[in-house]
Amino acid sequence: MISLEEKEKVKVRREIITARQIGLIVALGGLGYAWVALGFLIPLYPPYIWDVREPTLALAAAATGPYGGIITGIIHGLGTGSPADLGFYPQMGFVVGALSKRIWALGGWKRIAAFAGISIFVEFLWPGVWAILCADWFYGIPFWTFAPMWWGICAPVYSATEIIVFAAAVRLAPDLIRPRWSWRGGEIVEQ
Repeated sequence: MISLEEKEKVKVRREIITARQIGLIVALGGLGYAWVALGFLIPLYPPYIWDVREPTLALAAAATGPYGGIITGIIHGLGTGSPADLGFYPQMGFVVGALSKRIWALGGWKRIAAFAGISIFVEFLWPGVWAILCADWFYGIPFWTFAPMWWGICAPVYSATEIIVFAAAVRLAPDLIRPRWSWRGGEIVEQ
């Protein structure tokens, strides 16, 4: 038997990811993985397609933070097995997750506008260059033929779906995606 004194000496380890976070990661990450694995894809401009990975990753990262965003991004990247996806989705999850508390603190329409700005950054500027470089490296598509199609078709579709899904989630299920994560791991319990 453990004495009372020994119980007091035992340090309680802080969870890095809580059960709620794991549930959201598995549900939203699994949805994105299954969607791609089953082939439910809408071609935009070869080799890029539209699927539910971007909106589900944005929701999972906003709700679970950067750690959950990275894990969800890895799960989404495994759906295709492409080195470009395995690199891009965890980065996107980290960026959205890291900024989610600041976005949530704004409240109201400002929250949606801030998320729209992050979505535009994440889809147009930063990974646009990443996607173009990966298209050249992995698929042999020259930059000059791909760039207009990325910024003209792919990025606007990705950003629009992310913004619409995020706005609907904020309106319909705010407690589900409220960021409660902590940089030290786990979640902050509201009192």
